[in-house]
Amino acid sequence: MTTVYEVAQMWREAGVSVIPILPNGTKRPASRWSPYQITAPTLGQVEEWWGNGRAFGLALICGAVSG
Repeated sequence: MTTVYEVAQMWREAGVSVIPILPNGTKRPASRWSPYQITAPTLGQVEEWWGNGRAFGLALICGAVSG
């Protein structure tokens, strides 16, 4: 089974900006998302958000930042 962390890494490697969303079904960002409209997160940020089985959901930011 693929983890959210692995899926986030795949999207990031494909050039798409990813952000964590709250795991409560609201689809609300778990942090400020506006910086990730300009610059995609680093691998370290992806690991921080989803590493070690953290339960955040995943959202994709489309547009200029994602090509």
